Amino acid sequence: MHATTPLSAQAALTLSQIAPKRSAAFSPNLYRWMKHKAHWYTNGGVLHTVYRVQPGTRTAKDCGEDALFLGYMDGRNFIGVRLMAALCQGTKAGSACYLGMGQDLCVVENFWKQYLAVGRCAIDPGHREYFMADRYAVVDGQKTCRWCGKSTHQAMEGL
Repeated sequence: MHATTPLSAQAALTLSQIAPKRSAAFSPNLYRWMKHKAHWYTNGGVLHTVYRVQPGTRTAKDCGEDALFLGYMDGRNFIGVRLMAALCQGTKAGSACYLGMGQDLCVVENFWKQYLAVGRCAIDPGHREYFMADRYAVVDGQKTCRWCGKSTHQAMEGL
C-alpha cells in the first residue's frame, strides 16, 4: 500500500471495508488491486475513484461510451486502469498515465458509498454483466440478486 498526502481522498474508505470476507458482493480481484496498487492515505481514505467515459468524446470512440476507469486525475491526465481490467485480472492489471484523457471522464459520484452498500451491483446496476460469483437466487421463477436484492420474475437459463 502507498501512503501519500491527500489531494482529494474518498473520505474514510479503508481497505478492510471492501474485503471480500466481509461480503460476497465485493470483488476479490478489485480488493487485491486496491491493496497493492491504489494510493491509500495513512489517516484513512484513498485517492482512487471511479470515472465514466463521457459520450461523444475521443475516449468514448476508443473505449466505448460509459466505460469505467479506476484512478485519479493529474491535471488533464488520468492515471489508472479500466475498472473491468482490475475486476478480471486483479494485480495483473497495470495502471497507466493516459495523456489528455481527463477531459473525457466524469466522476461517478458516491461510487465507494454505493460499492459498500451493494458491492459489484454498483458497477452493474442493470444486472447485465456476468460475474464469477453466486450472484442470484432463483425461487419459483423469481430471480433475486443476493448482493442488492433486486428481483425479476424471469429466471435466466443456467442459474
